[in-house]
Amino acid sequence: MIGLHLARALVQAQYRVALVTGETTFWPHQPHLSHRPALLAAIARMGVEVMEADERGGIAAIETGASGLPARRVLFRDGSDVYGDLVLTCMGLAPSLEFMMGSGADIERGLLVSPSLRTSDPNIYAAGDVCQIWTPEAHRYRFYYGYKNVRAMGAIAALNMTGGSEPFLSTQDEELRINHEGMLDSPFWEYE
Repeated sequence: MIGLHLARALVQAQYRVALVTGETTFWPHQPHLSHRPALLAAIARMGVEVMEADERGGIAAIETGASGLPARRVLFRDGSDVYGDLVLTCMGLAPSLEFMMGSGADIERGLLVSPSLRTSDPNIYAAGDVCQIWTPEAHRYRFYYGYKNVRAMGAIAALNMTGGSEPFLSTQDEELRINHEGMLDSPFWEYE
């Protein structure tokens, strides 16, 4: 949600900010589809122009702007476009896993670990944003974010690598909130 903080700062500095939305707009949060309109409205109240990419067929390209126009052009598949001096992608996670290549641990987008935070190699445990943890309820591996989760993972991994058998259970509230000022807040930034 760093992108939200950046957008707020740019709006406060009197810059025009446009958000082109997609299915990963609120990533790593995964709000229910019914909450999306209220969350987008909160972003608009911040002074951000909200553009639904799906309504324009999606993004076709990001190009250099034409002479005399802003530096960048976002072209949509329906032929419409928007110009800006700067285009940023403010979402994504790519853990650095190069050091684990050849270790025998299974890797997807992160290190695949059991709920006890053990990798496919019984001698390797992992904790933090690098882990994709098996979640029996969802029947898939997933990342868990936020300071509270990462801190808990470290404690669980240490306990389990020394003979324990505790599963990681998320203690982090993952819901985006609209605060009393009508702004979006992410609990991932809360430290205590």
